[in-house]
Amino acid sequence: MKIVDIKDEIRTSPYKEILKSNDLIKNYKVYPRIQNFNYLAHRQFLYVYLDPFNCYVDHDKIGVVNLDGRFKKYYFAYEPFYIGKGTGTGYRHNQHIAYFLKNTSVENKETVQKFKEIQKKFNDVMNSKIYGPGNWNEYQANFVLILDVLERDEDPVNLLRKEMSFVNAIGTIKEGTGPLTNQITSYKNTQ
Repeated sequence: MKIVDIKDEIRTSPYKEILKSNDLIKNYKVYPRIQNFNYLAHRQFLYVYLDPFNCYVDHDKIGVVNLDGRFKKYYFAYEPFYIGKGTGTGYRHNQHIAYFLKNTSVENKETVQKFKEIQKKFNDVMNSKIYGPGNWNEYQANFVLILDVLERDEDPVNLLRKEMSFVNAIGTIKEGTGPLTNQITSYKNTQ
């Protein structure tokens, strides 16, 4: 993921109108993203966890991801730190947070550490004038976003490929290429 000046990106982006307003992109958080998501209609989905305390647009910057070299750009107003996939009832992205907070012995120590940092900052928000969510409910409602969905009859392998496209485009801490805490960094590692 490249971090670029918003003004530079506005000149070349097909989403100029969205990017012209720092407030709009800050409120939207990721563009484009899936809205009006229905767990029953879309049984498989990709989600992203964002760091609500690391806002790029506060510094006139934006994170840009160009997937697979195609002109399909995603803009991140906040730093993404985990890309995941969910299936079924759609609660996995909420259960994942509880899992990481309770299980300190999990392999993915970077994700555990990130959630603990965010949890600590909730207390700072409640006791100061810092902007951000004050608890996990506010966090889940505003900073856990659906990036993409598969239709019911689509091959689940496509979801894994899409997840790896995002992970590779954004980069991981493990590989030293970006902010994501994901441990699996390529499709071939999962077969």
